[in-house]
Amino acid sequence: IFVSIIIVLFVSLFLYFRKQVERSGETNLLSTVYTYAGVIAAVLFLFRDHAEFVSVVTVIIAFGDSAAHIGGKLLGKTKLPWNPDKSWVGMFCFILFSAPFAALVFYMESRPSTSIQLAIVCGFSASIAGCLAETINTSLTDNLRVGVASAAGVILSFFAFQGIMA
Repeated sequence: IFVSIIIVLFVSLFLYFRKQVERSGETNLLSTVYTYAGVIAAVLFLFRDHAEFVSVVTVIIAFGDSAAHIGGKLLGKTKLPWNPDKSWVGMFCFILFSAPFAALVFYMESRPSTSIQLAIVCGFSASIAGCLAETINTSLTDNLRVGVASAAGVILSFFAFQGIMA
């Protein structure tokens, strides 16, 4: 309940200040905001006993997407062959800035029951999945793509490796 209230509060604040944060020419701001909150709320609802999943998805959307955008715009001259709007530098920045933080929040949220090795695998798997989803050339908002892919990455890697790396 508490996290749901926080999500509603932040979405409301963002919508109130939307004119200050909206990019010029942006047409899908509302769907971007709602899918960010929706993916996080869905993961929280479906995996109530695994707050580390929600933490990872939140960090990846926040840090990965932002780092890819900034790095790609500033330094991304070589574009991806499957999406000319994205760059190799953007992909590298996405993983560089989201994977370590995702592993850290996974570990901090789930300790002492999780090993650092499992946290690293889960954080990096989720980051790579989110990064690949970010590069898909589609009209779907990137928060939805990155959020769902990151959630799938952390959840699948956790259940695949928890018995091996506990």
